[in-house]
Amino acid sequence: MVKTFTNRLNDSAFPILVLSYSILMMHYVFSRAFRDSLLGSRLPVSDLPALTVLGTLLAITLSLTCSFFLRSNARIYAVRSFYMLNAVAELIIAVQYQAHSWMLKAYYIEVSASTAIGLSLIWVLIGDWTSNCN
Repeated sequence: MVKTFTNRLNDSAFPILVLSYSILMMHYVFSRAFRDSLLGSRLPVSDLPALTVLGTLLAITLSLTCSFFLRSNARIYAVRSFYMLNAVAELIIAVQYQAHSWMLKAYYIEVSASTAIGLSLIWVLIGDWTSNCN
């Protein structure tokens, strides 16, 4: 009853693929929860409109930039680069947030923008993977 797919990945790659996508999705869910908890503990709620607008503008800018690179044959590299830059930005914020008070606002904006783009890029990766199935 279960139809098996053959692809350029070996048979053991599918569980790793599902696990990595699950971890990526958990990262986005938890980062949004951490972002929202900043409002009650460290950021004033009055900053919310400005942070939301900045996050939206960053998401639109990143979306347009990513869509330009996703039209090329090297789109897998564009997606990987986005995830790597996102990880580096979050690491810098995690290390420097106590030294610079504005880093918490930067985290709020970064999570807002990266979640919007990052979740869309997961579907690009899944589409590429399924299109390589025979």
